[in-house]
Amino acid sequence: MNAPPNPDAPAQVAKPLSRIVLGVTGGIAAYKSAELVRLLVYLQEPSLSEQMVEQLKSDVPSVEKMQILMHAPFLHAGWTIPRKLELLKAYEDARTIVGGKSFAGYIENVSREFFATFNEEERQLVLADGAKWPTSALSVLAKLPEHPRAETLVQIQRLHSLDNRRA
Repeated sequence: MNAPPNPDAPAQVAKPLSRIVLGVTGGIAAYKSAELVRLLVYLQEPSLSEQMVEQLKSDVPSVEKMQILMHAPFLHAGWTIPRKLELLKAYEDARTIVGGKSFAGYIENVSREFFATFNEEERQLVLADGAKWPTSALSVLAKLPEHPRAETLVQIQRLHSLDNRRA
């Protein structure tokens, strides 16, 4: 698998380097390369989250989108709640792609890694729409802290009630 981002990459080197790379390549849309995405994630380039979401919404091939989805959990800079929710939708879409024997597990693992970065407010948003995004809600549940807040437990009970009504 890929190396995780370097949390100790000195900002005085990482920021100028990522700007040079973006200036030379024109960003990930102009230069479709998993290596470029990997480098910019490693450098924690804050504008990359926006570019990732734009690419996921475009008509680029699924293999390109998978590269973005694979690296997204390692990017900690530049995410906003709307961008995270767009990525959630992309993970849900990726689950519908027909793949090899371990493809579904791969998507589940990488999405859980991404959801593990969510704070309490973001987890609440996903759980509130758990009926809309059931697989993502389960992934969020799998990465809950040991002692979730009372509000989170109430939302889980609501989801359980919805599920029981459907059965």
